[in-house]
Parts: sequence; structure tokens; C-alpha cells
Amino acid sequence: MYLLVSTGAVSMFTWGFNTFGEAFFIMNLFHAVQYFGIVWAFEKKNLMVLFHLDQLPFAKPLTAVLFLGIAGAYGFWVEAADTTIDALWAITLVVSIMHFWYDGFVWSVRRKQV
Repeated sequence: MYLLVSTGAVSMFTWGFNTFGEAFFIMNLFHAVQYFGIVWAFEKKNLMVLFHLDQLPFAKPLTAVLFLGIAGAYGFWVEAADTTIDALWAITLVVSIMHFWYDGFVWSVRRKQV
């Protein structure tokens, strides 16, 4: 319920009082923060195991740094990539487009009937 109400409130405020570019940026940032929060809340133990950090004393903070660092490194790479190189631009577009499919798929596999 919190996600629904907060998304609605932010959406109405930002689209109602900002320019298109500002509203688009704010909503994308809000979506990213929500998504990272949801993934961290439900997957932090799996991420610790994936990164082989689950036995270390500071496993959670190290995992959080890796989790956010990998996403940040990808974002930096996308911004730094030369868009005249078709292969790099194609990878960037595929990742951007596939994120919507992965959103639906990742959360649906948690259902027992899948």
C-alpha cells in the first residue's frame, strides 16, 4: 500500500508542478530508488551468497556497496560509451528495454504456481 500511495503522490506532484523533463527525471529516479529498496529488502541474503560475502563480519554493508556499485558502474559506462559504436549502443538499448521484462519475470517466479 505504501508503494502505491507514495508513487501516486509523487506522480501527481511532479507531473502537476514540473516541466516534462524534470518530471520524467524525478519519476525515473523515484522508480529506481523504490526498485533498489525492494530488491535490497527481499534479496540481500541471496546477494551476500552470490558475492560470497555471507561469512564475513561486514557482509551487509559490503554487499550493499557492491550492489549499488555495479549499478553505478553500468550507469557510468552507458554515459561514457561512444554512441557511434553500434555494438555498445545496442547493448545499452537492450539492457534498458529488457529491464521492463525482467521486472515482471523476476517477481513472478516467486509465485508457487510458476
